[in-house]
Amino acid sequence: MNDPPLVSALIPLHDCERFVGEAIESVLAQTHAPLECVVVDDGSSDRGPEIVAGFGQRVTLLRQPRLGAAAARNAAARAAGGELLAFLDADDLWEPEKIERQVALFGPRPDLCFAYCGLRLIDSDGRELGRSAPPDPSRALRNTLLNEPPFVSLAQTGMVRRDAFWAAGGFDEAMSNAEDSDLAWRLFATRLPAAALPEPLASYRSHPAQKHRDLAAFERNATYLLRKAFASGLLPPAEQALERRAFANLALTLAHEYRRRQDGRRALVHLWRAFRLAPGRFTRRLVPAPRGATSRAS
Repeated sequence: MNDPPLVSALIPLHDCERFVGEAIESVLAQTHAPLECVVVDDGSSDRGPEIVAGFGQRVTLLRQPRLGAAAARNAAARAAGGELLAFLDADDLWEPEKIERQVALFGPRPDLCFAYCGLRLIDSDGRELGRSAPPDPSRALRNTLLNEPPFVSLAQTGMVRRDAFWAAGGFDEAMSNAEDSDLAWRLFATRLPAAALPEPLASYRSHPAQKHRDLAAFERNATYLLRKAFASGLLPPAEQALERRAFANLALTLAHEYRRRQDGRRALVHLWRAFRLAPGRFTRRLVPAPRGATSRAS
C-alpha cells in the first residue's frame, strides 16, 4: 500500500490579524496526514505575522515585500514540499475532513490533476450565510469565462498536483485579484482531468476589508482575464464562441455594482456596452455581483 501523499496548504497573508489564526487552526485540524502549512506574509503592517509565528514549527512562515496575493501564492508553492498543493485565503476556513476527502479522489486516479468542492458562505463571526455548490468539470470552463454560477473557488477549495500547477503557469502575478479564476480557466482549457466534491468543505468569509470590494480593481482584472483567455488560443471552439457573451456579462455585472454604489454615470456606460455586445441579453435582469470570479487574500 502506497504512503499517503504530502499535501501543502498554501496561505497568502496581508493585514489579516483578525482571521489568520482561525485559518491556520482549520489547516492543522485536518484529518489527513502528512500535511504542511506554508504562509507567505505579503508585506503586512499588522500583527498577522506574529500570530502565524506563534504556531511555531507547525507552520512555515516566509516574508516578502508587498507583491500581491498571486506572488505570495507562487512563493508558497515554490517553498512547499507537497505533491499536492491546496489553497486557502487567510480569512477563510476548511472543514476538518476537506483534505482527506480530496486526497481520496486522487488515490485511484493517477491521471487526476486537480479537484475542488462546494463552499459555505459565512460572515465575519463565522455565521453561515448560504452555500454554493461547485460546477461539474464539464461546465466549469464555461461558467468561469461567463462569470455565471455555480462557480469554482480555487482560492478556498482547490487542490492541484504540483506539476499541473506549474505547467499551467502558476498564478498570474500581474493580477491583484481574480487570480484564482484566471488559474481555473487555464487548468480547464488544457482539458486536464478534474473532479468536484459537492459538499461545502471550505468556508468563504464575507467582511468589509476584503480586497474584492475594490470595484475598479475587479473591473481591471476581470477585463484582463477575459482578454487573455480569448486571445490565448487555448479555448475549445464552444468556449471561444462565448467571447461577446462573456464581455456582456462582465459589463452587466459592473453596471449592477456601479448602480448599487450610486454611480449612475458608470452604470450607464456599462449598460450601453452590454447592449452593444449582446442586445438580446440586455432585456434580462442585471446579473448579481460576482461571487467566484474574485479572490481575496486579505
